[in-house]
Amino acid sequence: SPFDKPNKKAPIECVSCQLDITLKALKHEKHELIQKHKKRTVKQNLNTEKRNTLSELVKLKDDIR
Repeated sequence: SPFDKPNKKAPIECVSCQLDITLKALKHEKHELIQKHKKRTVKQNLNTEKRNTLSELVKLKDDIR
C-alpha cells in the first residue's frame, strides 16, 4: 500500500515517488468521501421533503374536515 514506510535505503527520488503515490491515494479517498457525503445529503433532503409533504397533506385533510 502507498502508506507503507519507504525503504530506508531508497534514494530520495523514490521517497518523493512514494509521497506522490500517497498524495494521490489521499486525494482519491477525499473525493470518495465527498461523493458519499453528497449522496447522504441528497437522501436527507429527500426525506425532509417527504416529511414536509406528509405534514402538509395531514393539515389539508384537517382543513377539509
